[in-house]
Amino acid sequence: RDYDIEYWSQYGISLKWLKYADVYPISHKIIIKNQHKYVFKADKLAYAYVERKEGKVSLKIYSPYNKKYKWCSNTDRSVWSLWTKIPKYGDNLIISSSVKDCLNIMCNLGIPSICLQGEGFLPKPHIMNQLKERYKNIIIFFDNDFENPNNPGHTDALKICEEYNLKMVEIPSEFKKLDAIVLKK
Repeated sequence: RDYDIEYWSQYGISLKWLKYADVYPISHKIIIKNQHKYVFKADKLAYAYVERKEGKVSLKIYSPYNKKYKWCSNTDRSVWSLWTKIPKYGDNLIISSSVKDCLNIMCNLGIPSICLQGEGFLPKPHIMNQLKERYKNIIIFFDNDFENPNNPGHTDALKICEEYNLKMVEIPSEFKKLDAIVLKK
């Protein structure tokens, strides 16, 4: 729908990239719990991120303006978003904080990007070793959480960089957070 295209285009993300990344608008959420099915109408702006790992499909539902239920997921922490969408080998890889941020980076800068299911998750050593074999440079690029005095985006990025000897890029404080800008070529 036009308003879906408008929402994503404000971040420089085209319909072509949404299709490539398996991001789809949804009208309803279906939750199955204890063999009971519950159907909920989704927000006007609500999206399913489809991930595939080892033959299993998982979904992460993103409702950007819902304060109470922004996320709903059956994805476990071992699934890296967009893992199947990056090249096998390359010069640069950016590990960012969300699918939206990754798509912004890939669509506008042409740099492969993936993300964990949460900034606070520390990647497993064997996965980082695998990525280091595939990419010459791995850069951590998380949101700066300037409104939070603990700034968890900065803290979590620093922890990964120190653990795996990686480079880190940060948005200058005058931009407040990554969502405040659209990366342009």
